[in-house]
Amino acid sequence: MPARPHKDEPEHYHLDIGYAFTTLCGDVGLQESEVTGAGWYPLEEAERLVGHRIRRAVTAPA
Repeated sequence: MPARPHKDEPEHYHLDIGYAFTTLCGDVGLQESEVTGAGWYPLEEAERLVGHRIRRAVTAPA
């Protein structure tokens, strides 16, 4: 990542990690200063959008 002086961050490596989970309540907090978009999708739609591995992520035993 390039330096971002407005956030007092030098040039650095950045690793994004995605999570898939299920919840009974859709009220989940987001770090809005870092998230540019988020949404809830049925599993079939999420799988179409991001690939088949998402099914394994949400159906694997905890």
